[in-house]
Amino acid sequence: MAWTHPGAGPFQIQECPDQGSPFAGVTIVAMTCCDELQKLMDLDLVRYGPPHKLPNGRILTEIDTEYFLTFGEERPSYVGIHFCPFCGRVLSRELWNREKKKG
Repeated sequence: MAWTHPGAGPFQIQECPDQGSPFAGVTIVAMTCCDELQKLMDLDLVRYGPPHKLPNGRILTEIDTEYFLTFGEERPSYVGIHFCPFCGRVLSRELWNREKKKG
């Protein structure tokens, strides 16, 4: 399910599937900044989540982010991204944290 909130982007709503998790049944909200990025997420070409939760594969960058471009099928490679490749908005935690320290 996706909808747009004024001033924000579309939100993707998912339930935590891990029944052993303390967050089982809790709704996870992954923000996307534009429709183009959401389309890539729907096609599993962009993954959202902490690096340790990515499916079997290898991370090619050391960017502090939860947004990754995905390449390959059997054992994918992941490339963390700082900015949305379509609209240019900041995606990575690393840049958000830098901005907070400045302010």
